[in-house]
Amino acid sequence: MPYVLRNRMTGEIRSSMMTNMYDLPYYGTNFWETREEAERELADMPAEWEVLEVAEERLKLFNVKLRNNPRLRLHLAPDGQPEAREASNPEAP
Repeated sequence: MPYVLRNRMTGEIRSSMMTNMYDLPYYGTNFWETREEAERELADMPAEWEVLEVAEERLKLFNVKLRNNPRLRLHLAPDGQPEAREASNPEAP
């Protein structure tokens, strides 16, 4: 299963501009195939971020919610449902 990074305080799931396998840019959820890879990325981030394992289907849903729109940030609601919100600062994913 893939791993993502989640902010413990806000519920935000890390996302950014990336390039797909066809070399096309898109905005989506950052993910890693192994916990170790995600933890290496986490080492350079503030302490409120954590590694979260998600199902492949859930990762796809995260990207659908983001709609390839860099102005959106993905958050997990307290009930675990993903919701996209307009970012207050769209320059900083």
